[in-house]
Amino acid sequence: IPSFPSSLLLRISDKHKDSEKPSPNRPSRPVPRGLFPLRELFRVGAALLALLLVCAVLLNVQVLPLLAVLWIYYSCMT
Repeated sequence: IPSFPSSLLLRISDKHKDSEKPSPNRPSRPVPRGLFPLRELFRVGAALLALLLVCAVLLNVQVLPLLAVLWIYYSCMT
């Protein structure tokens, strides 16, 4: 269950990182042309973080430190 939200969070973080520079190579992609605003991606990312936290608490509390490391990595990407 947690692998899909983690992968999606990585993509969302990457989009936030790349949002400062325009994408001349692929302007037709959904984020550069404004189909998915960054604010909406941020909300989806926040919901995924909450889902990961709930999964970690319900399945195994011992993975919370690893989840914290993952969150720090994502925050460094944005």
